Amino acid sequence: MPITSRIDKNRDLTIFIVTGRLSYDEVMTEVEAFYKGETTKHVLWDFLKTTERQITVEQAEKILSLKQRYEGESGSGKTAVVAHERFFYGLSRTFAMQSNLLKARYTVMVFSSRDTAYKWFDES
Repeated sequence: MPITSRIDKNRDLTIFIVTGRLSYDEVMTEVEAFYKGETTKHVLWDFLKTTERQITVEQAEKILSLKQRYEGESGSGKTAVVAHERFFYGLSRTFAMQSNLLKARYTVMVFSSRDTAYKWFDES
């Protein structure tokens, strides 16, 4: 599964685009590298071109929890997840609600289109 990333400097946003098969190890590698490097204020994960997943619910929760672990290092900001596949959309919505309940310093929202996510980033 290739994960490509690029930075939108105008939005202070790192965009991760996941295509093909989703594997736990590759996502963990990307997420940890992002938070250990120079981060942007905002992050967008695009799962729209993910065709197959080789990841359990427990593994997905571990990936999502990395944001909380590195929160102090990356500061506040927005995280958007773009997904239409039920697994990612539902899991991401659950994570967004948990972040809200824990009063995290960042905001997580889930969208079904990248354009809608971009509009949300532009609101700040």
